[in-house]
Amino acid sequence: MKNEIKGCIKALGKLIFSLDDVLNEAVEFPKEHFQPCANLKTNLKLFAAALQKIDGKYMARKDECRRLMAQEEVALAKCLCHFRAGNFSMDLLQKAVTLAAVYGTRRQAKEMKREAQKIAFQYDLRSQNKNLVTDSKAKWEIMEQLMADIAHNINPADYQPEEQIAWEQILDSFEEKLREKNLDLKGMDYNSEIEELFTSAREAVVPLKLAEKLKEVAVERTKKQKTLLETLERGRE
Repeated sequence: MKNEIKGCIKALGKLIFSLDDVLNEAVEFPKEHFQPCANLKTNLKLFAAALQKIDGKYMARKDECRRLMAQEEVALAKCLCHFRAGNFSMDLLQKAVTLAAVYGTRRQAKEMKREAQKIAFQYDLRSQNKNLVTDSKAKWEIMEQLMADIAHNINPADYQPEEQIAWEQILDSFEEKLREKNLDLKGMDYNSEIEELFTSAREAVVPLKLAEKLKEVAVERTKKQKTLLETLERGRE
């Protein structure tokens, strides 16, 4: 166990503190990953493409920390997906700056820090009364759920589940239901009506048994990640 802990810490230290290694391992994304994207499906496809790249980067690694590192890069990809949609919060901006400094190229890290400062100032996100900016809290929540589905399908640096979630089909069905009711997500909260429509679209695609299994898998994955983080902390002491 001690050797595993040392190996894990060594791998993290190498990634975090060796600039050359970070630059060599950093995943480079096309410029559209850093530009506004109003179309929800297009934006989520960019997120899926990012996860495929992350998966390719870490699948060849053998160290104990590859899954944790991959999950942190997934977290950065989630931030970028929100930013493309015009969703901002201080938590997201701070997380993106921190993760870009570790996993991005030097240029990406500098640009992320500069853009985060500009956005925080532009929207006064440092104010206690304004901790997030979005044109639709409903869209924010829908994105979170669909990004979780995409992350489940690709599952970077780990096994790919047999039960794949047809997230595009869920989104198409949901958007069709919105059109039928003449609803637009823009400016809407994630209220009971929106939740009911999305749940209905999801349940038509994802069987109940699979949905329950996915929840169990998500809980188990969270436990494993927490255990690894605790192991790392003990190893540093």
